[in-house]
Amino acid sequence: MFSRDEKGSKESDTIIGRSVKVKGDFLGEGNLIIDGEFEGTITTLGSLFFGEKSHITAQISGGNAKILGKVNGDIKLSGSIDLGKNAEVVGNISATSISIEHGAIINGHIIITKGSTENPRA
Repeated sequence: MFSRDEKGSKESDTIIGRSVKVKGDFLGEGNLIIDGEFEGTITTLGSLFFGEKSHITAQISGGNAKILGKVNGDIKLSGSIDLGKNAEVVGNISATSISIEHGAIINGHIIITKGSTENPRA
């Protein structure tokens, strides 16, 4: 999900660490990694990774996502979503495919779509 070519990448990663709490709107083109807390909206063309200690309250749009922590809000992806065994999602999920480990909790609707070229910023 977060591979880069050997020559480097023009994509940049934004990392929000465990000790950080953010309120606001995130708008980006690169990957977003959150291990802390976030409240607001998240929109990126890149991939999302939410660590085991993450607490997210947001409307989320992005490419692919791997969620190991807690999310409260709708998730709309142009790619796939992977939910780890400790993931908790309260909200609707829209993605091209979903992988759910035993133990994950989802309280919402799941919509599997065909591949989309839709811009998540729209």
